[in-house]
Parts: sequence; structure tokens; C-alpha cells
Amino acid sequence: MFVRDVMTKSPFTIRLDKRLQAVHSMLEWGAFRHVPVVDEHNFLVGVVSQTDVLKASASEFDGTTPRVERDQLLAGIPVTRVMQRGVVTAAPDDLVADAAFSMMHHRVNCLPVVERGRVVGIVTAVDLLGVVAGEAPAQQPGI
Repeated sequence: MFVRDVMTKSPFTIRLDKRLQAVHSMLEWGAFRHVPVVDEHNFLVGVVSQTDVLKASASEFDGTTPRVERDQLLAGIPVTRVMQRGVVTAAPDDLVADAAFSMMHHRVNCLPVVERGRVVGIVTAVDLLGVVAGEAPAQQPGI
């Protein structure tokens, strides 16, 4: 089985010049946990995870900071400040077992799938668990 068989095709990406509030909104709306970051030519330059956003966010348990202020804080943080650089990637023709080994070895929960430097998909730990569980991969674009 190949990565192309289990990856989410055409995932949502975010441009390098955007702010963390945009990532936060995407994560909430799309119910996913990783967003590849691309430059103006759509080349992969990093990944922002839900964990990265949470680390940069004001805690929701702080009852003294209204949500509007928490959102304004995220709106002031460039994606470049929190994104992970030097991202481990996969290619569509990689074997799923190799992708799983790479994720385990590098201790990451997703691999952007790239062709000629551009994001064509994303494979996550949940996708690989689906393979192990015998479930058909979801092929919804952007999710």
C-alpha cells in the first residue's frame, strides 16, 4: 500500500505571511490538527499543529481574559513564529510502512506529502491507524 492510497488529498494549507488566528480558525472549522505552511509559490516551508497554537494561546481557563482578547493575541502572532521548520515529508509513492516508520522515528504525528516541493496531501497518525484497523481511508479534500 502506498501513501497516495491513505493520504488526505489537497489538504488545507496556510501562507507563510498569515497570522495564527487564521490557523486557529481553520483547525476549529475543519476538525483537523495540522496545517502545512507554504510560501508564495506554494512550496512547503513548515507545519503548524494544534499543539503549536495551544502553546501560543492564552489559556481558556484564565477567566479574566475574554475570548476576544485571546483571539486578538493570536491575530498578532505570525505563523512563522510558531511553525515547525525542517519538516519530515513523504512522497505519494512511498510505502505506508515507510511513512509509519518515519513518523515513529522522528516522533511526529503527520507527514506532508510533497511532489517537487509542493504539498499534494497529508498523512497523519490517524490515517495510519485506520490502515491497521482495516478502515477505508477518508478521501475528503482538505480534511
